[in-house]
Amino acid sequence: MKRSILAFSLAIAAGPLALLACGEEAPAPKNPTTVTVTPPASSSVAVTPSAAPSPSVTTPPPPPPPPAPVVNDVANSEDPKVAPVVKITAPAMNASIDAKKANDFVVKLDVKNWDLKEGKHVHLILDNGAYFRVNAEELKAGIKLSAIPGGADLKEGQHFLAAFPGRHHHESVKVKGAITVSTFWIGKPAKVATIDLKKPFVIYSRPKGQNNGDMGKAVFVDFALWGTALDKGEKVTYSITGATLTAPVAGEFVKWAPKSVLNLQKGDYELKLQLVDKDGKAVDQPFPATGKFSVDSSAPNDAPMAMPAAAASSAAPAASTTAPAMKGTGGGKGG
Repeated sequence: MKRSILAFSLAIAAGPLALLACGEEAPAPKNPTTVTVTPPASSSVAVTPSAAPSPSVTTPPPPPPPPAPVVNDVANSEDPKVAPVVKITAPAMNASIDAKKANDFVVKLDVKNWDLKEGKHVHLILDNGAYFRVNAEELKAGIKLSAIPGGADLKEGQHFLAAFPGRHHHESVKVKGAITVSTFWIGKPAKVATIDLKKPFVIYSRPKGQNNGDMGKAVFVDFALWGTALDKGEKVTYSITGATLTAPVAGEFVKWAPKSVLNLQKGDYELKLQLVDKDGKAVDQPFPATGKFSVDSSAPNDAPMAMPAAAASSAAPAASTTAPAMKGTGGGKGG
């Protein structure tokens, strides 16, 4: 019985195989499986670009240092055909002024052969301080002592006033008789004078105040002399310090003529002048010839204060200083 069942099972299983062997198609499956075939990728292969290399960062070079100061000689302007004469009529020589009334004391000048027009004026200086610019109006009215730089609340003792003609660009007129000096006392005069007008000394004039534009590009240095003309071997030494300088701009005047200083950077400076004799010995000054000034060559020009063409020249100087190193920067109106 078991053998019969096994033989029947084998016959049933062999049926499809026999059909295939005779060329009959196998019946389709009742639930065919759907196969999705992905077509092959295109032959062009997309490549994701790698990130571009970042440019190397370079530190820009530091800006070049500013040019070193240069000092040029400037020729004196031509002397006037008729020599101007300036005199101080008040205070009188060696006058005594009450200290309580000194601020309101009126200084008076007598000026001849110097017409105060077209920028011409007179420099009035007290104790070697910054000058007071005397125009026609001030000449007529007189100038209060307290209006002159350094003149407010003067200490008791001997003082001096100096006056001389100034051209439109502030150069002093250096002919004989053009410069006058007078001494006076605040309070009771002392038995011994401290200012001896028989001895020579230098009187500070330029630069002063704010030097803008072209005036800052070529700072004008000028002075007056009393009792000497630098014609017997004397000299005037100068030293400029301050603002951008790490070393003084220093040198000497061997003749009585101006100089101009180029390339001073913006800031505040101080100029010291000293008269020395033919042996190089410093001559005693009644008051130091020292002035303070500011420079800003990038600022607009001050119209009434134009420099002569010679002063603004950038040509190589006839006499110049050893160029000092420079440092950072820093910043009164002159007249």
